[in-house]
Amino acid sequence: MVEVTGLFWVTTTAKLIALILGSFIVYLAYKGYRRNAAKPLLYTSIGFALITLGTIAEGIIYVIIGADLMPAIATGTAITVLGFIVIIYSIYSVKSPPPQRTVGTLRALGASRGTNGGQHE
Repeated sequence: MVEVTGLFWVTTTAKLIALILGSFIVYLAYKGYRRNAAKPLLYTSIGFALITLGTIAEGIIYVIIGADLMPAIATGTAITVLGFIVIIYSIYSVKSPPPQRTVGTLRALGASRGTNGGQHE
């Protein structure tokens, strides 16, 4: 049985705040994914969801399920690490777009080559 002390309530409050903030980040990232159809934002959302779940998983496993502390910590840490891996994947999955050339850029390139930028004299 878990002893309910002042430290228990501080820890529970901190975990609740982490759950709320993590859920808000997941919501914002998912909303960004839906708005922009950007797959990396979907992976970011999933990664933060896993990190948030990992943060509260050890408390759930230890306090509610009643498992030993070390397996609960190991499970929460494993879920958190998986979330970080998904976020790293979301960062490295972004492909750099090719450089954009605008009309102004083409004119500047033409001027540097000694042409008049496509204008007739």
